[in-house]
Amino acid sequence: MSRPSKAERDADILAEAKSEFDVVARAQHSVRMECLEDRRFASVAGAQYEGQWYAAFANKPRPEVNKVALGCLRIENEYRNNEVAARFLPKDDRDDTIAETCAALYRADSLDSHAQLARFNAFSEGMRGGMGAVRLCTAYADEDNPDDKSQVVQFKPVFEADSCVYYDLEAKRQDKADAKRCWLLTGMSRQGYMDEWGDDPATWPRDVQMTYFDWCTAEVVYVAEYYKVEVERYTKRVFEGFDGDRIEYEEDVLEDSPEILDTLIVTGFREVEEKKLKRKRVHKWILSGGKVLKDCGYIAGTCIPIVPFYGQRYYIDGNERFHGHVRMAKDAQRLANMVRAKLAEYAARTTQEKPIFTPSQISNPLIKQLWETDNTQDFPYLLAEMAKDDQGNVVNGGGPVGYTKAPNIPPALAALAQLIEGDLQEVLGNQANAEEIVSNVSGKAVELVQQRLDMQAFIYMSNYAVTERRCAEVWLSMQRDIRPGGYERLKGMGKQGEMEYVELGTPAVDDEGQEFQRNDLANAYAEVVVDVGPSSASRRTAIVRDLTSMLAVTKDPQTAAALENIILYNMDGEGMAEYRPYFRKKLLRAGMAKPTPEEAEELAAEQQNQGPDANQEFLMAEAAKARANAGLAVAKTGQAQAETAKTIAETDGEQQEQTLKTLQAVMEVQQQPLSGPV
Repeated sequence: MSRPSKAERDADILAEAKSEFDVVARAQHSVRMECLEDRRFASVAGAQYEGQWYAAFANKPRPEVNKVALGCLRIENEYRNNEVAARFLPKDDRDDTIAETCAALYRADSLDSHAQLARFNAFSEGMRGGMGAVRLCTAYADEDNPDDKSQVVQFKPVFEADSCVYYDLEAKRQDKADAKRCWLLTGMSRQGYMDEWGDDPATWPRDVQMTYFDWCTAEVVYVAEYYKVEVERYTKRVFEGFDGDRIEYEEDVLEDSPEILDTLIVTGFREVEEKKLKRKRVHKWILSGGKVLKDCGYIAGTCIPIVPFYGQRYYIDGNERFHGHVRMAKDAQRLANMVRAKLAEYAARTTQEKPIFTPSQISNPLIKQLWETDNTQDFPYLLAEMAKDDQGNVVNGGGPVGYTKAPNIPPALAALAQLIEGDLQEVLGNQANAEEIVSNVSGKAVELVQQRLDMQAFIYMSNYAVTERRCAEVWLSMQRDIRPGGYERLKGMGKQGEMEYVELGTPAVDDEGQEFQRNDLANAYAEVVVDVGPSSASRRTAIVRDLTSMLAVTKDPQTAAALENIILYNMDGEGMAEYRPYFRKKLLRAGMAKPTPEEAEELAAEQQNQGPDANQEFLMAEAAKARANAGLAVAKTGQAQAETAKTIAETDGEQQEQTLKTLQAVMEVQQQPLSGPV
């Protein structure tokens, strides 16, 4: 059977992508339109009167006091003031530096590609409308240098994600890690499309216009980036040698190169295991409604590089639904606008009582002009003819026949004005009370009020933490593919924002004596966790404040010195970054901070090259003196022991001589004859 041609394969891909996208677009159309309406409601002037409300207030005042936008701005400020930071935890305990290396490179790539703008856009759209997105892509580190083939991962914003980012309906996870397909739409003008792709939409097949989604309108032509996850199953064969070493080869490699298997058998290797594995790859195409414009092949990494952010997300009736902070406040905001419109309408009417005349009373042109221009000229008096009946008799005292009355505000309208203010505060949060610092109120009470308001923003911060974690996972997956392996020196970024360089693929030896490459990003596997909290600058300010309070009550000089170094290391201010390395070295020398491997080597070299200081010399001299005194004491003790032994020996000799003399005298007495009677 002949292999399909490229044109046939492209036609199949186009038909598959369009038919599946129709299913997704049909199911998600109403949800996406509501998200777009929410974003317009909060951000576009006049959008709060769109739809049926515009017809109801067509010829009336349409004031807007956009409290919804203020509530959204408070949450967005909370996000910008807090840090959603990804951390890496190594899965392999042999290399304890890979986690910090990944974090340093991740921060550097984020800084170089202005990732903060992409994150701000995604959070703003998701918090207002319900959905935002961030995309990751690879690019050459130096595009102006054709000889430099090194690559970096960049973060790019996705504008209006609720209208242009779609996933297959089987993807249930919030971060869409389980998605099999993704479409990223881009709208172009007809002329712009033809200039870039050389394709005229007029030549497209007729069935393009029969799909649910209109790929070509009178003004816009849509182009889609189509990502499809392909799962490939393969087999790995494991061989073991006489010395226990193991070698793994994919079965396809052995089939293509049978000499490898022969070499293994000759050198004593035998097959001990066969592994059935699978791997994911992501194929990318660029297509329009009429053709496949470009087959981009497999992209770096194993993940779809479009990461969504949802404000609030639910599954109802089997369909994914999401919304932002605006959705629940729209009705209260519309009612508030309506009340203001009615009050403005009443206020536009005059509040003064106007006299009512008969036509004959102002028939004189002079009198008529006086009344018509009184509002602007403010005449001291006005004139009018006498009011008369048909018989010529003066009626009503000759004055006006009546007066107009100022309109009365209906009680229902006044009650509604009070209700909607409370409703808006409940939905959006009473930010006015939080911003107002009342005297004689403890800092703890103010903090509790702020925490209560922060809880309204916490769901968005928590959901964005899911997005940030997925971004880090996609980034690491891409890094494994674009890193060539071996030694590399790349730019990184430290926790304090300082620039540093990290070295990849440096040789090292583990605890078991086996060689490995430290910071081997091509084979790095790590878990990603996300911390949500105050920004780094805010945390440092809080640390300085707390440690300064502790320093005032600390009595131990060593503890006070350590606190001073920590305070100076964490202080923010112009020029302080230059002095942080000095204070960190002091903390390292005092054993107050954990050194990195490079810092540990630097400290060891510094201790070897530097002689003992005055304190150490004094201690060493005192120790030598103590040892000399101890030796002298030992010598004197030995002399005393020798003299004692001599004394004991001399004493024993004298006692023995005296004993012998006594015995001899006794024997002499016993040998003499008796001289008296018996």
